[in-house]
Amino acid sequence: MEESTGKSRFTSLPLECVTEIISRTSPPDASRMSVVSTDLRFAADSDAVWERFLPKDFQSIIAGAAGSSRPEVQSKKEVYLRLSDEPILIEGGHKSWVRSLIPVEYLGLSDAGCGRHRQHPKVLVPMEILKVNKYKLNNNTFCTLSCPCSIKWNPHYMVDIKQSFSIEKRSGKKCYMIAARALTIEWGDTPMYWKWISLPQSRIKEVAELISVCWFEIRGRINTCLLCLKTNYAAYLVFNSTTETYGFEYHPVEVSIGIIGGRISTQSVYLNPSKTQTRRFPVVPRRIGRFNRGLTQLMGLQASVPAGGNCQHPKKREDGWLEIELGEFFNEGGDEELEMSVLEVKAGNWKCGLIIQGIEIRPKDRA
Repeated sequence: MEESTGKSRFTSLPLECVTEIISRTSPPDASRMSVVSTDLRFAADSDAVWERFLPKDFQSIIAGAAGSSRPEVQSKKEVYLRLSDEPILIEGGHKSWVRSLIPVEYLGLSDAGCGRHRQHPKVLVPMEILKVNKYKLNNNTFCTLSCPCSIKWNPHYMVDIKQSFSIEKRSGKKCYMIAARALTIEWGDTPMYWKWISLPQSRIKEVAELISVCWFEIRGRINTCLLCLKTNYAAYLVFNSTTETYGFEYHPVEVSIGIIGGRISTQSVYLNPSKTQTRRFPVVPRRIGRFNRGLTQLMGLQASVPAGGNCQHPKKREDGWLEIELGEFFNEGGDEELEMSVLEVKAGNWKCGLIIQGIEIRPKDRA
């Protein structure tokens, strides 16, 4: 009886009060309240509630999404669920300018225009382009241009680079994946060492396939202003192995995360999916290249032994890919560059067969 009375008192409050109360809970709580009663469902599913759960800049992020992945106009709850279940692709310029993308508003034709365009949608243009073309910035947020044809586009900025954006379903915190093309991969542009391919099971168009290298080095950066404040994040290398994968059984790789010029956290992990590692004896000369796998097996230079130490091993994701944690970072705020790296350059052996999709940064509860 008391429970029934309590519900009656709560639902008898003005709608604005009920909405405000629910918006101060969490997305899981709001979802549960929506099935309690018809009265609560109207408030719990309202845009006023779910807009509070979405990132404040979600509209500008969606505006920069690739056309095929951009959510259609929906309720705020539907947008929230879509962003938590289906990451969107964000088109950008060259990787060096990803952190400088700003919204630009075209206000229509003027005397300085080309005479062909009367209205233009909001688009994302690298700030460096505006500086080169000497356009005036208003409060460092919007730039008024008479016509997009007046921009002297440099092909350097028009490389098809994408990021993936989503939100954590439980909290609504931002998650990003830096595409392989936006990473710095040593020898990544040399076809004899790395190959760029498309896979239907990858959320991002291009992935990098490792052909054969001795020097294995991957680095990625993201600006901390893109991440949620006062939030603990972890970075993960998202990759897959193939039947041709070898060279990662011998030694763990060194991974790190930290602010450039600040404290860097480093640890060792294994990229080999199996928890049984291979002990390596003599170093195979680099000139043997990708044939070292068969040669070392033939010469009996490898022996399977349980992996020692506390090194992590890759875990399988729900999307079928593998991931390995690179470390954690607590975002205090500011405008700084967060760098993540994966490095194996000490062993001297050849490595082959990994497929790199990108580096994902997402919230993680502190231990």
